[in-house]
Amino acid sequence: MRAKFIKEGVGDKYLYKKHGIKNDFDEFDRRYNSIENRSKLNLIGSFISRSEDKVDVYKNPKLLNNLQSWVRGCSDREGNLYIADDQDILHDELAYFLVRKGMKDDFVDWQRFEDTSTFYLAEGYDLSMEGLENALEDDQKETINTYAPRVEKANPQFNFIYNKTILEA
Repeated sequence: MRAKFIKEGVGDKYLYKKHGIKNDFDEFDRRYNSIENRSKLNLIGSFISRSEDKVDVYKNPKLLNNLQSWVRGCSDREGNLYIADDQDILHDELAYFLVRKGMKDDFVDWQRFEDTSTFYLAEGYDLSMEGLENALEDDQKETINTYAPRVEKANPQFNFIYNKTILEA
């Protein structure tokens, strides 16, 4: 009689919360749902990463629900945001893919913060480290100052974190 009230997956959720053991089907479900929602995500293509994984790339997705945490992205001069659905790739891999698709190699690199709708400047621009602002070239500061507001305007559904004061050229 009690079995009728137990929902499927209760044990899996308990194991994950209590012991950190992941459900084998979570990744499958995420990928399946990702395939169903491609129209909302605006898939522009895929590439094989250095670790030989297939990586889907999305342009200006409307939502991030089915994408991994900590994914990498690049924005271009028009404010388009390109996101690679793999947290282990290098930004250079994404940039190389975009250049092969005919885009100019002139991007600002972003990284998604955990599983949120917030992006911050990628590690190459880690402005929280003391003295790094002096290490940024003036053309890098100018690029970030120009492109960051454009990507914010083109993708208002996301938050973008960059330190505008440090970036003043």
